[in-house]
Amino acid sequence: MGCDFSYAYLYAANFSGVKEQAMQGVKFTGACLVNAKFDGVNFHKGGDDQACSLQGACLRGATFKNATLEGTEMRNAAIAKERGKMEITVNQAGKLVTTTVSYKPTEVEAASATTNATKCPSGKDRPPSSLPVDEHLVA
Repeated sequence: MGCDFSYAYLYAANFSGVKEQAMQGVKFTGACLVNAKFDGVNFHKGGDDQACSLQGACLRGATFKNATLEGTEMRNAAIAKERGKMEITVNQAGKLVTTTVSYKPTEVEAASATTNATKCPSGKDRPPSSLPVDEHLVA
C-alpha cells in the first residue's frame, strides 16, 4: 500500500493479481499505463487510507473489469473510446527507441466500478445512471 509509480512507464503491466486493499494509496499520477490490466483490483479508499491516484495517467487500452474505483482520482487521465495507435519512446540498453503500439478502447464498468467519490477523467464525479458514461469518463 502507498507505492508511488508516478510518471513510470508501465506499458501492458498486469496488476490483476493485486488482492484485497493492496492498491489503497498507490500513486500512478502521470504514468504510462497503456494496455495495463487492473481486472478485479480494489482501489477502494477505506477508513484513513489515501485514495489511489490515476490523475493524468495514460490509460488507453487499460482494462478495469470487475474493479472497484471508489474514491479514485482519475482527473485528466487519457482514456480511449476506440482502437488506436500511438508512438512511445523507451530506453533499450541505454538507447532511446521510438515504436508504435496499438491499443483497444479503455474498459471501465463505470456504473458498477465507480461511486460519487470517484473523480472521472473529465473532472466530474461518477455519472448519474441517467447520463451516458462517456460524458464523464472523457476529459
